[in-house]
Amino acid sequence: LFDGGNSKRAVEVADFDLQISYLTFQKAVDDALIEILKAYDIAQTKADLLAVYKKQLGALRELETLIASRTESGAVSNSDLLEARKRVQSASFLVTDTALALAEARDRLALLTGQLQFGRVQLSSVSCKANGESDNLRISQMELARGRVALEKAEMAALTPRVTLKPVVGGEIGPNRLPVGLNLDVQSDVLQGGALTAKANIARNQLAAAEAQLGVARL
Repeated sequence: LFDGGNSKRAVEVADFDLQISYLTFQKAVDDALIEILKAYDIAQTKADLLAVYKKQLGALRELETLIASRTESGAVSNSDLLEARKRVQSASFLVTDTALALAEARDRLALLTGQLQFGRVQLSSVSCKANGESDNLRISQMELARGRVALEKAEMAALTPRVTLKPVVGGEIGPNRLPVGLNLDVQSDVLQGGALTAKANIARNQLAAAEAQLGVARL
């Protein structure tokens, strides 16, 4: 019969909960995609570096061969040959390290995507940073709006008694003597031992937390 508008506020709170759940899910999907793109970018970079280092190693080996032949003819000293071999060795280590790093990057990418083979994607150099409001900011705004409605609902429930009619077995009516009856149910903070006031305090604390969360999201 009368609930002080709590039913309407309950619907509004449920609507906010649905929107918050959707935004949270969307943010989780976006975060997963960002992690995949990061992993792919790392793998692609390692592959490009490995190709460059292999070319450098090939060039240094050719140089080593040339210096070795000139050393045999006495045109250059042995120290030049040793230096060339050191460079080849360093380049070989660099190729091996980069190949291992590439394998690790591909393993992580396979773990994130469930795919073992990948094509080549040209990643844009334009920033992917969202324009305007971020997911965290939108979620925080929804949490704040929900908190305000929930607090209003809890405060009104504590101040305003709720009156409902419930069907119960009572008198009898009609030729078939059907049992009918109504029971008046009144809910108030006094009758519930202050439980509604406690709920209002919880809602008030949740609202304060939502305001703090929104402040952090705006930083």
